[in-house]
Amino acid sequence: MRDYYHTKKTLETYRKELPEIDSGWPPPVPRAVRCIHTHLLEPRLTVRWMRKQCRINGHNFSAFFKYYVGPSPQEYIIKHRIAAGCRLLQSAPEDYPILHVALAVGFSSHSAFTRTFKRRRGITPSEFRQLS
Repeated sequence: MRDYYHTKKTLETYRKELPEIDSGWPPPVPRAVRCIHTHLLEPRLTVRWMRKQCRINGHNFSAFFKYYVGPSPQEYIIKHRIAAGCRLLQSAPEDYPILHVALAVGFSSHSAFTRTFKRRRGITPSEFRQLS
């Protein structure tokens, strides 16, 4: 139970530190960013789901989002899920399972988290934890 509260507190702290929304962005972009920030740690968050929730049409929305925010919506989601995972790996006890970290930050499996983490950070989550 202690691990659950630690995880929840660590991830809520991370969510509070997410980047501010620029008031100069056109209306669909802040809606999308707010949706991502709100649902970042939920596995159901995909670009398609976010577009549907925000009632955003258009196949070029990803390019539009990228123009204003920097990364594409998918890259933005992955970037922040991996960063939240890093935060959790650094602060959780060593025996806290990586599967729990993966699920807590919105990945559907240990392997998806490990594969994405290694692609982004160059090391596995286990190796990252040992270096932290």
